[in-house]
Amino acid sequence: MNGVWDSEGGDCPVSTRSAKEDIHYLSATEIDRLAAEAEAMRLATYRYRSAAFGAPGKHLGFIIEDSPEVPAVSPSHQTVDLYGFASMLLAT
Repeated sequence: MNGVWDSEGGDCPVSTRSAKEDIHYLSATEIDRLAAEAEAMRLATYRYRSAAFGAPGKHLGFIIEDSPEVPAVSPSHQTVDLYGFASMLLAT
């Protein structure tokens, strides 16, 4: 925290084929759906209520409760899944 990206499982996710199963490559239609979800996400500026949540000052991002089911939200619904978020942006 404190202004540094934090993920629930440590560093960036392992992305090698040998660590994965049930691999499904998205169709053009599925990619278009993800792009539409990314474009529909509401962006907001905000300040954290406490330094315990992050760096002081104004931030830009999305509010999880506005888009709770997108792949950019971690399973805990408390943090952003940065790999999922980047992948959604790649779809756009």
